[in-house]
Amino acid sequence: MPREITSLHVDQALSNFARDYRNGGFQGHRIFPIFPVLKESDKYHIFTKRDAFRSEETLKGTNSAPRIKEWSVSTDSFACEEHALRGIIPDRERNNSDPAIDIEGKTVEDLTDSLLLAYEIRVAAIVTSTGNITQNTTLSGTSQWSDFTNSNPITDVRTGRNTIHKATGKNPNRCAMGREVFDKLVDHPDLLERIKYTREGITTEQLIAALFGVEELLVCEALKDSANEGQTASLAYAFGKDLLLFYADDKPSKRTVSLGWTFAAQDLLVKRKRNDDIDADMFDVGHIVDEKLVAADCGYLIKNAVA
Repeated sequence: MPREITSLHVDQALSNFARDYRNGGFQGHRIFPIFPVLKESDKYHIFTKRDAFRSEETLKGTNSAPRIKEWSVSTDSFACEEHALRGIIPDRERNNSDPAIDIEGKTVEDLTDSLLLAYEIRVAAIVTSTGNITQNTTLSGTSQWSDFTNSNPITDVRTGRNTIHKATGKNPNRCAMGREVFDKLVDHPDLLERIKYTREGITTEQLIAALFGVEELLVCEALKDSANEGQTASLAYAFGKDLLLFYADDKPSKRTVSLGWTFAAQDLLVKRKRNDDIDADMFDVGHIVDEKLVAADCGYLIKNAVA
């Protein structure tokens, strides 16, 4: 009787492969750059914008003193909150897990991704709200960029650029958009017409950034599941179908301006603890932060950029 192929091998888990899903496209830290702070709550100074742009009489008479110019300052505050998650690996699970699982790496990775997703959702909720970003417009119908015949993304973005500059004297240096907005822009005839003669070796993101007059284009691809636990996953992009044009400063100084910062009393930190009562190792991942909108006039929001 011939041997069966299946009798020559006993199925076991592969040591170099395991299927897993990973979230990605996190851009919250590029919208609100990390600002390390010593205390979890504190105040910061706000100099009056009008002082920087007010035209003063500078003519000085021969026998008169120079005209006195004064400036004013106020304060605002931040209050960091701790966000943390814990993973537990019992000794029995560790001893019986296959190499491909990488049980410690998977646990820390999962905790970190969950924290980053929660952070991404918080930042997105702030900067896609017309109540927060008061310089905004909402597109509808034929003005939405999914209408390739009637819409004009470059004109809409130029309006946003001019709005920010007139309000702050700053040109926006970044643009953040949902994945669905990006997918429409790469096929939009207005953009394709302008980039068809560009040289090779430049990514689509770089080309669109150049057309929009910004240094960096952020495609926000993080997905969130709105289904209840135990139900089939219902995924949607955390940033939605909006576009945010803004100025951000990665190196805050005593007198600088930026759309916002993530005040961080503690950046992402992994702690490992042993619990002999339950014969397990515990992994805590957390950070202590406050995502703060500091200068709303450094941003311009285009709501519902695509249908």
